[in-house]
Amino acid sequence: MIHQNKSDHLEKELRRELERMPEGEQLRSVRRIMADYNVSQLVVNQALDNLERSGWIIRRARRGIFRYGVGGNRKLHIAMIAPDWESPVYNELENQLNNQCDTEEMIVQRFVFPVFPNGLFHYLPVREFDIILVVSAPLLQMQDIDQIIHCPVPILFLGASFPGIALNYIDANPTKNGMIAADFLIRRGYRRPAILYHEPHIANHDERAEGFQLTAASHNIPVTVLDTHTAIGSSSTACALGCVQELLTAGKFDFDSLYLIADSAYPALSHLFATHSVKIPEDIGILGSDGNECGLYAPIPLTTVGIGYPNYIATVYKAIDRLVNDRNDLVQIVMTPQIIERSSVRTKTKE
Repeated sequence: MIHQNKSDHLEKELRRELERMPEGEQLRSVRRIMADYNVSQLVVNQALDNLERSGWIIRRARRGIFRYGVGGNRKLHIAMIAPDWESPVYNELENQLNNQCDTEEMIVQRFVFPVFPNGLFHYLPVREFDIILVVSAPLLQMQDIDQIIHCPVPILFLGASFPGIALNYIDANPTKNGMIAADFLIRRGYRRPAILYHEPHIANHDERAEGFQLTAASHNIPVTVLDTHTAIGSSSTACALGCVQELLTAGKFDFDSLYLIADSAYPALSHLFATHSVKIPEDIGILGSDGNECGLYAPIPLTTVGIGYPNYIATVYKAIDRLVNDRNDLVQIVMTPQIIERSSVRTKTKE
């Protein structure tokens, strides 16, 4: 109780001091605060913990304690945390963020969380960053929600949405992704489409597939779903190749178009089709769903549905600026995907 009373008093004194300090300015060291107020390190740490939870300060390892905010010309430190499996989408996002770092005066550091996490933010040194970007978050647990609420820095989710909950997010509407994809293929003359579901079943992928099927059904066009039942952590590209290889070998691949639930398998698939003398886009049109650039460098560049990385990254940085300057701000953005047209889909003549 004595320790608690002292820490409460110290917290009030330090808060008065912080109110007079510009954002980004460094506070006295723990040792100096102990000497100035004649209190123990335990009391100082309790007061600083409360000030950090309420957003007044940020503590950086080996650097000191700072009044929370950008301050001066200091670069923002951004943590990007993503699932612990290899993904061209995560790699591309990290590369695009890093490409803009010098211009935006920011530093991005990537972390991973386990496929089946036990407390999402348990794996992240939160106090060393100005903002946390969470990519493709898993189903949040109660302890995650509690940590988000009490996190001393803003958290922005990318590729996930939480309507009705006061969490920050930027997402591309996955249902519209599928709807736009189906509409595009139908307008180009394709009537025998298939969906290659070669990724694990998560809400984002399910909604893409659902949107595609809904739009196709409105045109009385049946859709075949080639579900590889890929487990989390497995190679989605290997699963995609195995599924398509089996159908090609058996002579049962009779679709005129293929909607990929993710873009990552396209380079390997395009090679597989070539070995079976199936031409893209003459014999089959292939459409991606990530807007990723991995398909851009294939021999037949992949037409895909996405929001385009330049526009996406610009939106992310604007959101970061808003949240860093006002942590009480709420960012909830759902972007509309568009067709990024390349060469893997053609306009068919009537059969």
